[in-house]
Amino acid sequence: MKVRKILIATVLGLAAFSAPAVAQDAGTYVGGDTTVRGNDLNRTPRVDADTEGSSLPVTGGDIAGLVAIGVAAVGTGTVMVRRSRRSANA
Repeated sequence: MKVRKILIATVLGLAAFSAPAVAQDAGTYVGGDTTVRGNDLNRTPRVDADTEGSSLPVTGGDIAGLVAIGVAAVGTGTVMVRRSRRSANA
């Protein structure tokens, strides 16, 4: 029964991950007009009020937060699996 669940989960996982790949490989649009009709812009460029001394935003915190969440999720999953195996074997 356990092998069957793993097999079903594997097949569903592969199907979920292969769907975007098939959609990406679909090629061009059928019957659609994909020609560029010019590049005229009638908008004035937007200027920020704080143009002096500006710097790029710090985005490393976003990555660090996501890594921390991932490590916490893996750690929690490991603890849960080990506890469930101990209670099943006892």
